[in-house]
Amino acid sequence: MPGEQNRADVAFGASSYLVVWYDARSGSTYDIYGARVSSDGTTLDTAGLAISTAASSQYSPSVAFDGTNWLVAWQDRRGGGEESLYFARVSQAGTVLDPEGIPLGWEPGNYQDPLQMVFDGASYFAVWQFRNNFPGDLWGARISRQGAVLDSFPVCAEPEYQATPAVALGSGGQIVVVYSGYVDTLRGSYVETMRIWAGIYPFYGIAEAPGAKARAPRSATIVRGVMLLTESPSHKHQGASLVDISGRWVMGLKRGPNDVSGLAPGVYFVREESQASSRGPQSVRMVVIGR
Repeated sequence: MPGEQNRADVAFGASSYLVVWYDARSGSTYDIYGARVSSDGTTLDTAGLAISTAASSQYSPSVAFDGTNWLVAWQDRRGGGEESLYFARVSQAGTVLDPEGIPLGWEPGNYQDPLQMVFDGASYFAVWQFRNNFPGDLWGARISRQGAVLDSFPVCAEPEYQATPAVALGSGGQIVVVYSGYVDTLRGSYVETMRIWAGIYPFYGIAEAPGAKARAPRSATIVRGVMLLTESPSHKHQGASLVDISGRWVMGLKRGPNDVSGLAPGVYFVREESQASSRGPQSVRMVVIGR
């Protein structure tokens, strides 16, 4: 086909692969196309499947398979110059089940790339870099087989730069997220370099060699042992507390370092009280804690 084809991804289904890419065959904008490929290497959709041809450009797709359908997600500029995230399901017969695309429900930002996905046996897990100002954070979402967005959450919101996430499925539905992250000090030496970091979802902490300098999150993020809670840039807070996934109070928090080494590994939330509002807790941020 004429025009540029770029940024391919692939996932195997029940009997064939689905290859997806962004495609400039329509002219000056990009669309999301795909093609099924049999296990013997035969291209089943020689003209390509038009997965998204919405206004403006769509690009950087990712694909995963849930045992029945594929789910393809991509960056989308149909709303203007800023990227949003959309997705659509594709059947094993090559039918696009959501031809208009479904918004991931994430606010547009300057940069939401790359997007990576995996299916964990119950839902899709997507992770991407979100940067509405420098540096970038990593965010994630879970999507049901039926195309419903179940939740979204920070994967890593350190104050420095995080980029290029990759995901893989482990045993018991665990998902490993690996990414590049900036660190200034490592094992007592001033290095100012990018290192490889990792977390396991449900998150149990960052896997990094001992001696790496703890990095201070803006509000809450993946931590081991000590969580450093800083002031929100948007408003002052009266107080904060840590609650578990059922909403039960676990401990009070103070600005600065908080010793959480005695807590069981798992997913927790910081609940913050705002002086700027009388509606009670205004910010619930996921905290990931591991011993």
